[in-house]
Amino acid sequence: MVLNDKAIKNKIAKCVTVAIDVCIEIDAIEFLQNTILTIFESKGYGDIFYKKLEPFILSSRINSTDINSSTVTKIINAYVKNKNFTMLSQLLIRLKLEDLKQEYLKSFLEEYNLVTPMIYMYTIIQNNVSILDYL
Repeated sequence: MVLNDKAIKNKIAKCVTVAIDVCIEIDAIEFLQNTILTIFESKGYGDIFYKKLEPFILSSRINSTDINSSTVTKIINAYVKNKNFTMLSQLLIRLKLEDLKQEYLKSFLEEYNLVTPMIYMYTIIQNNVSILDYL
């Protein structure tokens, strides 16, 4: 059976979802970021990986403090590349931004006019308080 491009991407998307879910269940978020993500990116499926990661971040199934700055930067770059600024804004207010270079973050948020994450950065990060403390 020959699979078309859409069928292959759907199959990859299912694999990504299962991989993320398994890594969460066995508390292997570092493995997810350093190995699984790298594999999918090397095969050209990084965008699918980030798309499938969204609900896990938004629902806090993945703790924001478990996502390293390298992965946060990759997420930012992927969403900028795809011009998906609405979802990027939602993700940024749930991710740990303290480890990113503040000047990079500030210029990036201003360039793309991402007001909500900018407010988050200025009010929460500058005061060393997690937004999760307010939820």
